[in-house]
Amino acid sequence: MLDALLQLVPSSMPGPAVWAVIAGGIVALATWAAGARYSASLITLGTVGLGAAAGMAAPRWTGVNLHPMATGIGGALVLGVSGYALHRLWIGLGLGLLLAIWAAAAVWTAGRDGADWQWPAWNDQGSVIEYARQTWDEAPPAVERVLPYACATAMISGLSMALMWPRLATTLMYSLGAVTAMVAGGLPLLGSGEREMPSWLPSRTWVQAGILVAIVLVGAAVQWSVSAGVAPRRRRCDDGEA
Repeated sequence: MLDALLQLVPSSMPGPAVWAVIAGGIVALATWAAGARYSASLITLGTVGLGAAAGMAAPRWTGVNLHPMATGIGGALVLGVSGYALHRLWIGLGLGLLLAIWAAAAVWTAGRDGADWQWPAWNDQGSVIEYARQTWDEAPPAVERVLPYACATAMISGLSMALMWPRLATTLMYSLGAVTAMVAGGLPLLGSGEREMPSWLPSRTWVQAGILVAIVLVGAAVQWSVSAGVAPRRRRCDDGEA
């Protein structure tokens, strides 16, 4: 599995990127251990940042003649309030997105059929949508056929879990998010210039998947313990109580 994902990441990294990956790994480790305890603050800050970034980019995307600072402030306000008031919904969206990423990884591992694949060359004159369409057109046929259904199922599962079991969904989201970040940052560091996995890592797909699942479950269990005191208070906030 990991060797298949290695085909999707750069074969080498510059020095500053390596240090950024190391710093990100430290943050991911802290999130893996205690992210759920500070979930309300993290979700609110994250949605404020997301709203500001999207708002400042909106005039360029839409062609509307508005100042990016005004739309950035508006986006930060709207999404920030939604992050505070709709914590459970954002947990569901986050967990669903992470499950969709791993569903896509599983489909890619099973559907690429051992073929080598490279990202299409980026055209500075093109748009992100055009590049995404070109990337999709060059994906293996088996991946194109199954990927939308797998990702949709994963997203629905994440949202459903957040609605039915919000505390479990919260701990799983932060644990899975941390493991995803560490895998995404660690693959370029582990792979050589020929994009080969180190010999000391297990080569069987089911062993790799089992190790990753175990790490996610351990992280969720740790967060379940450390967030026990804040769970009732967060539940009251989700239900709209004072």
